[in-house]
Amino acid sequence: MKRILEKSRVRLTIRNKLIFSFIIILLIPSILIGFLAYQSAKKELSAQLIGSASSNVDVLNSMIDDTIQPKIHDIEFFSSQIRSELYDGMESPEIRQKLDQYAELHPEIELVYVGTKEGLMIQSPDLELADDYDPRDRPWYQQAEEKAGQVVITEPYVSSSTNTLVVTIARTTEDNSGVIGMDITLGNLEDTSKKINIGKEGYTSILDQAKHIIVHPTEEKGSEATADYLVRQFEKENGQYHFVQGADKQELVYTTNKLTGWKVAGVMSASEIDDAAAPILYTMLIVLAAALIAGGFLVFGVVRSIIKPLNKLKQTAEQVSGGDLRERIEIHSKDELAEVGEAFNTMTDNLSGLIQQIDTDSGQLAASSEELLASSEQTTSATEHVTTTLQEVAEGSDSQRIHVEQNAQAIGEIAIGMDRVANSLSTVSDSTKQAASLAEDGEYSVNQTVEQMKHIYASVNESNARMQELETSSKKIGSITDVIVGIADQTNLLALNAAIEAARAGEQGKGFAVVADEVRKLAEESQRSAMQITDLIQHIQSDTVQSVKVMAQTARYVETGLHATDETTTKFSQIKDSIFSISPQIEDISSITEQIAASVQEMTASAEELAAIAKENAAASETMASTTEEQLASMEEITASAHALSNLAEELQELLTKFKL
Repeated sequence: MKRILEKSRVRLTIRNKLIFSFIIILLIPSILIGFLAYQSAKKELSAQLIGSASSNVDVLNSMIDDTIQPKIHDIEFFSSQIRSELYDGMESPEIRQKLDQYAELHPEIELVYVGTKEGLMIQSPDLELADDYDPRDRPWYQQAEEKAGQVVITEPYVSSSTNTLVVTIARTTEDNSGVIGMDITLGNLEDTSKKINIGKEGYTSILDQAKHIIVHPTEEKGSEATADYLVRQFEKENGQYHFVQGADKQELVYTTNKLTGWKVAGVMSASEIDDAAAPILYTMLIVLAAALIAGGFLVFGVVRSIIKPLNKLKQTAEQVSGGDLRERIEIHSKDELAEVGEAFNTMTDNLSGLIQQIDTDSGQLAASSEELLASSEQTTSATEHVTTTLQEVAEGSDSQRIHVEQNAQAIGEIAIGMDRVANSLSTVSDSTKQAASLAEDGEYSVNQTVEQMKHIYASVNESNARMQELETSSKKIGSITDVIVGIADQTNLLALNAAIEAARAGEQGKGFAVVADEVRKLAEESQRSAMQITDLIQHIQSDTVQSVKVMAQTARYVETGLHATDETTTKFSQIKDSIFSISPQIEDISSITEQIAASVQEMTASAEELAAIAKENAAASETMASTTEEQLASMEEITASAHALSNLAEELQELLTKFKL
């Protein structure tokens, strides 16, 4: 059981407490900050990828506008140019010439034509039609008639002329003699949508107002969309939602084209977000591990700087408690630990001086007790001689007077010895009080440790605040980096749009200047974002320096807590116990001294009586004999007390031999 308790004490040493505290301080905030930073980065990355997909959908939507809008203007122009007087049978050369010129300049147009109220069909290029073909039965003709004077856009359908999926833009002529229309093949739109990247493995899709497939990588073109993830697009004008297809979770972003009412969507796999966030996680783990390792080395150094001087203080205190007062603590610093060491050295010096003084006084006490013993023996002998002399009073009163004087002299020597003993006791008492005061000062210094340890927690809180500021700056950097990446993606897409516009040539070439201007603006925004990143990085570096300073301050406050050790308090208590163990001996000496003083008083009375007897020798011989017997008994008591005092002095000197000075 004792060994278990000792092991438990080892685990609860200051060293283990400091190491455990520092590990908690380093590990918990680091893991928490790393987790929050990763979640924030993943969230921002997800928003970036979704934003990129949304931007790509907007680009595809703009491309639909760029494809349809010019043709609307062209249809309106043709509607003012085609008149009934130009109709000349199926040939109608003037009309056909206009249509041929337009078809030649716009290769993206599959077919441009005019259907008249008489059922004529004038088209370019001139394709073979069925014998019973009547344009008035076609949906594009009927829709244009229903909305006379307005441009209509039909739902995608399979052209009877080319057997391909097309969409027709049509309008009645200004004189209402017929309908001018043009078929736009959707193949180019499909090719363009395939070039737009939605993540790494994503795709785009286009649905018309009737929920028919226009563009989709897996669904059949022209078929009706029945899948729930496609139909949900018609609940709102635009939006975003996720769905599960097979075992893969997908994210879908969609919008509605204003001209056609088509649903333009982009779909990407949610796993791409996790894949994109994986490098951030790995980097975060590496940084966290490096920070913990560096912090571990720092903690080891701080704890070592605390424990090493503490162990030295403990060893020295153990040697002093064992009686070796020659040991001193070497002072190598100017901190609170050095102050404790200096106080300990001062206490040891004072204790050593106290022991030396007690040793000197005990020697004097032994000498005085020997003198007292000799004097008492001499007095006893004199008293016996007085007794004999009393029997021979008649033979010589002068001899009696001499013995009385000798007795008085012996009593004077006893009084001198008693004065020395009293002085020695006073010195010993003062020295004991001084030693007790120094021990109490040592305990006061130990109690100050608790106050200093509070500063450690204040510094740790400040370090956490700095780490939180560093986390905030990191988030800002992530946001700005996301902006730069988004701008780069937008720039690429605009460049692609500009290339498509340039390919059209002719009137459509004017759009290139607009796209180029957008590219320039995005480039400028990228530059500003890059400058912001630079400023934030500098701010993070400044915060890092401040964090290092705070950790250094924490180390200094930790050093002030060195004297809060249980071992040191124990050793101070042992030293106090050693000092106070002398007190009973001093009390015994004081008691014996009181007895001797009483005996001296009795001897004084006896001497006075002897003097009276000497004066009245003849008349009071019997009284003197009785008094002499009493004096002899008193001298025997004094002799016994002197023996006891001598023995106590020897015991005190033996106790002092335990101390090494």
